[in-house]
Amino acid sequence: MRDIIEKILVGDILMSNSFLVEGKTKIIEKTNDQNIIRIVTKDFLTGGDAAKKEEIKDIGIQKTKQTSNVFSMLSKAGIATSFIEQDSPNSLLSYNCNMLPLEFVVRRYAWGSYLSRNTQFEKDKSNPHQFENLVWEIFHKQAVVMPPHVAEPVQMDESEARRQFLKDGKWEEGVFTDPFVKTGEEWELFSAKQPITSKSLMKTNYCLIKN
Repeated sequence: MRDIIEKILVGDILMSNSFLVEGKTKIIEKTNDQNIIRIVTKDFLTGGDAAKKEEIKDIGIQKTKQTSNVFSMLSKAGIATSFIEQDSPNSLLSYNCNMLPLEFVVRRYAWGSYLSRNTQFEKDKSNPHQFENLVWEIFHKQAVVMPPHVAEPVQMDESEARRQFLKDGKWEEGVFTDPFVKTGEEWELFSAKQPITSKSLMKTNYCLIKN
């Protein structure tokens, strides 16, 4: 790892002007080492199912430091990750790899969208329900688009869904971002903002491979 950073400092690893991927809050850049990429964090926050976007000065620096601290903690615990090192105030170096389009959320309190899916808990900002054991959930990073926009339910990259179905800061009916994943023999996708019912939006093929 230290060798990689030293190469960057002396110019052996250069950052390309072109980028691989650009999202709402991050840019993934190429380096001249095909096994290493650079993740640049923008000064943006999103909300409202990604319909709102706000520029905040230096928030990219704070988010990068937070990410670096988390990955450093995982590394010290012996958990393998793609993280190499923070190389500037708002960027990280990482090994080039395939990313699972999944977001893991761990909760100590019943809060946010959890309350929309689990209506047995009351919304109480001053005294939210505290779980005795941590609750973990999975959300998919691809949007679900439902009929009549399409012939049958499909998953779509959120940037493409945004281009087609986000109008005047509001998502069109039948478009669900960051859907909740119900795991089992098959993984099923549900709206993150509605109670979990017996009928899912669709099944997804992004399941963990069983050994």
